[in-house]
Parts: sequence; structure tokens; C-alpha cells
Amino acid sequence: MTYWWDFCPRMIHVGIWDEVSLEITGPVRIEDVFVSPHLSNDLSQAAVTVSTALSTTRETMADVETTIRYQGRTVASRRRTQALSPGQTDLAVRLEVEQPQLWWPNGHGEQALYEAEVTVIDRDDDGGAESDRRRTTFGIRRVELVANETADTTARPYTFVVNGRRLYIKGWNWVPLDVMYGVERPEKLERLLTLARRAHVNLLRVWGGGLIEKEAFYDLCDRHGIMVWQEFIQSSSGIDNHPSHDSEFVRMMVREAGQIIPRKRNHPSL
Repeated sequence: MTYWWDFCPRMIHVGIWDEVSLEITGPVRIEDVFVSPHLSNDLSQAAVTVSTALSTTRETMADVETTIRYQGRTVASRRRTQALSPGQTDLAVRLEVEQPQLWWPNGHGEQALYEAEVTVIDRDDDGGAESDRRRTTFGIRRVELVANETADTTARPYTFVVNGRRLYIKGWNWVPLDVMYGVERPEKLERLLTLARRAHVNLLRVWGGGLIEKEAFYDLCDRHGIMVWQEFIQSSSGIDNHPSHDSEFVRMMVREAGQIIPRKRNHPSL
């Protein structure tokens, strides 16, 4: 976008524009936590799979405790002991949530948010010390795309069905708040998304010439019930465009997806 677009000047960014942090953990590190809820047909139960990626540089035994909370109250928990080898180990735990509080798009219900927490205790470290802990919020909902109600058999499945309910989708395009997108603008972000909620918006398309937005954007969309149609950083300027056949570009997109998707996929708005 900053190379010039019709709504912003040419102002090319260089250097680091997002926050940088240094995380110090014990011998066993949590690399990723992915929460995948699956609702029963009658919406009375949710099977929540919590997948955790652990890494360590030595052989060790670890206790991994997975907990799901709603409004501070524990609704499901499981603890398991795992032998770990150097490198990465992937674990998956399935937890049952009875009568789940559902996440609904704006105007159709509440935006219930759960918390998943994974704690790792390294048994070989001082008799059992906490090595790492990770928390993430998530929502329990089912989103489907079905065929439009039309006699046209070639119509694309662009009708949203959320938690079994067909929705009328109303939304806008979203571009970065400012051409100087490295500057935090929390008040402006809150104001614009609040205006969107008040205008009954239930979906924003994050334009592919802009950004993979910062966490604050998705957090607010989670709270306001605004679904996010997230595009990757690319843009088509005409209906005759075709997918790239440039192998290096395709490899770059694969690398980008491998970085972007794990960071964002727990957001119920996405």
C-alpha cells in the first residue's frame, strides 16, 4: 500500500514497524497452542481439541496441564505426562464442554469468549518447576458457507450459516488506519470498530493490499462480533488476473502462511 494507492501517498516503510519481544522460558518451551472447537448438531456440546507444540533441547519428562475457563471458572481440564525428545513434540488433548456459551456475530447474540491455558512442568528441573505457560482466548461457534438461495446452479456458496442460522452479511472493506501504520492508535481503532458495530456491520474484509493487522484489531473484532475476511498480502486489480505461476512467489506465500495462520487462527472472528 505504501508504494502508493489511490487513498494514500507513496511513503515506503523501512525497518521494524511492529513490536519486538524477548521471551525467556524454562527447558521446555510452548511454541504454539491451537484451539479447535467442534459443536454438536444441537449445539448442546462442544468437543474442544487443544493442540500444543512443545520444544526442548534435551530428553525430559514433562507434565502438561490443559485448562479451559469461562469468565474465570474452570469448565474442563486435563493433565498428562509426556516424554520429550530434543526437537518439537506435538500434543493434542480433547476436552468436552457441556452447554457451551456460543460466540455470535454482531446483532445475533452474545460474543462469549473462553480462555485456554496450557502449563508445562519440567519434571527433571528442580524436582518439577514450571517451564512455560501459554494462554489464548477463543470462541465456540460453527461457521459454514452454503449455496445462495437462487435457481442459478453455478452460484458460489456465499451464504453464511453461523451456529445453524442463516445470516444476512453486511460489511465494509478495512484498510490500515494510517499510512504510518507502525504507530499504535488504540483510541482510533476502538472508535472505528465501535462505529462499525453500531452500524450493524458483522463482517469486515481486510484488504489484501494492506496489512495482516495487529492483535488489537482481531481482539476487538472478537469482542464486537465482527467477523473477519482476512486476505493475504496480495491484491488483484482486475477480474482477468490469474494465480501466480512464479515458483519463488508461491514459496514465499507458503512461508508467509506458515507464519501468519498460527498467530491468528484462535480468533473466533476470523
